[in-house]
Amino acid sequence: MAVAALPPPLSAVAWETGPGPLLLIDRVNNPNNLGALLRTAHWFGFRTVLVGAGSVDWTHPKVIRTSMGSLFHLNVAADLDLSAVLPALRGRFRLIGSDVRRGVPPHPCPPQTALLLGNETHGLPPALLDLTDERWCIPGAGAAESLSLPQAAAVMMYEFRRGE
Repeated sequence: MAVAALPPPLSAVAWETGPGPLLLIDRVNNPNNLGALLRTAHWFGFRTVLVGAGSVDWTHPKVIRTSMGSLFHLNVAADLDLSAVLPALRGRFRLIGSDVRRGVPPHPCPPQTALLLGNETHGLPPALLDLTDERWCIPGAGAAESLSLPQAAAVMMYEFRRGE
């Protein structure tokens, strides 16, 4: 067991004006998935993660453990209404939503981009996808239904950063 201070909550001003890229997470229920997303975001140089309302608590012990300490190097804001956040980001960030059904393959992007990932089972709701500038869909060659959320996120973040 360890005791550590959690990072302070991120103010709205910090995430609205801070440097990109941003990772936005909608209704992720599994604490291991959220922890893996935080670790992956940290690995690929994302500094800010915005967690939508309805997601698992980002301070859950399994989230902290699975993030392997990455949580302590990120700016995290949680319990956000992403349908209000996305319009606030428009104009300052290119908004990209993940969509298992249709979209273009992931590709390199400028730093001022926000990558939006959806729920493990249902993905992003149409209302949020409609607020994005672009949809990404990872092409597959096998018979599996889809990638896991952390796997898909890693592919997208890699492609996002590949051009740097």
